[in-house]
Amino acid sequence: MLNSNGDNTELDAMLKHQLIDINAYDSEGRTLFHLAASKGFDDCLYTLFQYGAHLDQVTTVFVEWRSNEQDNKTAEILASESGFSNTAQF
Repeated sequence: MLNSNGDNTELDAMLKHQLIDINAYDSEGRTLFHLAASKGFDDCLYTLFQYGAHLDQVTTVFVEWRSNEQDNKTAEILASESGFSNTAQF
């Protein structure tokens, strides 16, 4: 998705053929929904929503300077922090 600059055609095909786990976390504790929100990829967000992405999942990255605390950010927070206020309202 990141390599496509938000073009969700490939994402839609992969989801249609169940080639990816839509709600899985990556090595940085983010889901596809988090990534799309943080980049302002509204079309991808809508596609993920249509395929059943969990909108309430939070990031699971451990914040080093706070020892073992997780940063627990929703897609809405990530979109806002990245300057995508319209995306945050999704």
